[in-house]
Amino acid sequence: MSQLDSLVGRLSTGKHKVILEPRSKDLKEIRERLKSGFVYVKFVETQTELGIDIVKDLTIFNNTQFAKIVGTHTLNDYKVHCVVEVDLLSRQGEGFLLLLDETTNSSPYYPNGGKQAGKQNSKNKVFCIFRKLLIYNQFEID
Repeated sequence: MSQLDSLVGRLSTGKHKVILEPRSKDLKEIRERLKSGFVYVKFVETQTELGIDIVKDLTIFNNTQFAKIVGTHTLNDYKVHCVVEVDLLSRQGEGFLLLLDETTNSSPYYPNGGKQAGKQNSKNKVFCIFRKLLIYNQFEID
């Protein structure tokens, strides 16, 4: 693994401790940022802070204490999904990165970027991502 992609490789192997919105202390502000579709996630061990664009079809956030967030980011020229599960009160949780397919710019969860016959298929994307998470035992799905 080259120096440029060693961080991507490290964060895409196993689960890592994360902090959601490390600069925000106010829960109301954090909820607003979640609704807006963009949040910051800090990987504690590497001190890496990523700004992620939330993929709303793949994120579970129902004004409860917990959130399962999937977002996109480009880290060291690699397009990735950042997948995190956090307690909104403490802003702490676990997360990992998943590389997007460079040739199709799609996730391993849904082929062709979740498109079927030229239109977005949200149910297929949601099913496929959570099926993939279950297979790899990354998180329990409630």
